[in-house]
Amino acid sequence: VADAAWDSKTNSSPWYSACTPPLSNQTLGPMSLPIALPARVNASFTVSSTISPVPSSTAPLLYNSFSPTVCSINAAGQVTLLNAGQCIVAADKAGDSSFNTAGQSRLSFDVLRTPQTLSLAPMPSNLMIKMGDTYQLIATASPTPSSSAPISFSSLTPTVCTVDAQTGLVSFIYGGLCRVAVDKAGDYAYDPAPTLTQQWVVNAIVPGLNTWQVLCLIGLLLLLATTQLRPRPHHRHGSFTSTI
Repeated sequence: VADAAWDSKTNSSPWYSACTPPLSNQTLGPMSLPIALPARVNASFTVSSTISPVPSSTAPLLYNSFSPTVCSINAAGQVTLLNAGQCIVAADKAGDSSFNTAGQSRLSFDVLRTPQTLSLAPMPSNLMIKMGDTYQLIATASPTPSSSAPISFSSLTPTVCTVDAQTGLVSFIYGGLCRVAVDKAGDYAYDPAPTLTQQWVVNAIVPGLNTWQVLCLIGLLLLLATTQLRPRPHHRHGSFTSTI
């Protein structure tokens, strides 16, 4: 009778299996993002998932990242955002002798780079630029810290002015309109900054005169030259005789 009561295929007694209570279910609640969107590279926060019922299985709650190049997660549920892209993390809880394995809980969201901007120190309102002058541009980036790329300067009108790409020192070499661009590239955590431009009118004729004064002076000189070159009328001197 004892042999008949033992199932060699399942290595168990059918009487014992019939008397064993079924395993209970356990569930993991949805994980929520504890920060305001958009999520930015380098941010770090902790996620969690509620387990029911309490108590549940003796197995620990395990976290895993399905996008390890974008975000990581440790055993305590702390998420670190590493690069731009889609972050997917999950929570799992195995079963035991009393509980079934819980269904996986997932959280996915987009990770974005942080925008950065550039600003220039204000120029004096009465600044007059003439050929041969120099001017020091001072640019700052925000937020702080910003991308690892340096601030760079370039001349958009190299026949009128040049600029040191690293220091921002502008040299005015000819008369006309000088335009300089200021840039800062992005990196894994920051977007490129929008390009800034600064421009000056370079006076090449008389120091201290602005553009309109120069134009007026040119017009006056042209008028004087035209007057001097205009032909003058000639008067003939005749003679007459009188007969008495």
